[in-house]
Amino acid sequence: LPISLVHGCRPSRHRFIMSLVEVFISTKTYYSCMTHALSTEREEIMGLLLGDTERTPSGKGVRTVVWAVVLLPRSEKKTDRVEIDPESLANAADKADELTRQTGRTTRVIGWYHSHPHITPSPSHVDLRTQGEFQGMDEGWIGLIFSVFNSNRMNNRHAIQLHAFQSRNRQLNPTVTDEDSSSSSSWAATVPNGSMQAGQSTNLLDGTAPQHLAPSPQRSYGFSHVQTPIFIIPDKELLGADSAARRHENLYADVLRLQRMLLIEERQLYNEENANASVTRQLFNSTVYQRNIAKVLACNIAPLFQYLERTLAHNQLQAQLLKKEEEELQKQLEALGIT
Repeated sequence: LPISLVHGCRPSRHRFIMSLVEVFISTKTYYSCMTHALSTEREEIMGLLLGDTERTPSGKGVRTVVWAVVLLPRSEKKTDRVEIDPESLANAADKADELTRQTGRTTRVIGWYHSHPHITPSPSHVDLRTQGEFQGMDEGWIGLIFSVFNSNRMNNRHAIQLHAFQSRNRQLNPTVTDEDSSSSSSWAATVPNGSMQAGQSTNLLDGTAPQHLAPSPQRSYGFSHVQTPIFIIPDKELLGADSAARRHENLYADVLRLQRMLLIEERQLYNEENANASVTRQLFNSTVYQRNIAKVLACNIAPLFQYLERTLAHNQLQAQLLKKEEEELQKQLEALGIT
């Protein structure tokens, strides 16, 4: 990735002072990332994380806090990699500046995420190199991997795993060993009530027993794997009530933006394939395009409409209950002679 184009990736004020010890990500941001990761089963997806760094309460380390996300369209769709264009990176930095003005809280591009469909969340050597290049500019930079569409053949249960990591440059840390760079346990989010606390790699879907992740002593490009604890925190606790309400609205905007982005990706691919194609090839491309659009409608947009309809019905019911409660309270006030 062309890191020089990410003008919003301002260096952290904690750079080179303390090491990163943990990551906080808001619930709504987590849901946006997960929805994006589940949008396609065959190819990887990618996005950027917005937030900032802060010192931990103990003062012994630095925490990366993530409270917004930028969904990125893919310039090329591959089963084992994902690429984005420089314009999307620049737009992410502009969104970070806009959030800073809206909230009064410094917001910058602080990390990235991508999906690993049908494979474990362990970062590849390419992931480590990409993370290392960004991290060289900002030591608070964090990478997240969403492992999706994995199933246990023994019980046919699907597993969704979240993995947070950083890279360590072996040239700058010549004493690092394979044991330092990959422990036998992997930090991932678990799902209790309230905040999600980091622990061993855990199935986020059904809370089944932890699964072991293979060690990743990658030495390619001179970077090693460093696992990082991650905590998923309710928006109100992380951002405050007002900002959390705005983030709830942004969650729906992210989901709708994702649907448009998927349709645009299919249209662009269709136009590229038809650029110099024969008539027969164009007919074939049209069939494939229609099939892909139907799949987006069936797997993404239709479930979204169903969810929105259920949410609307729930909100209408809640409004009726609140209206009834208001009327009862009004009668009680009138009985007390209070108007």
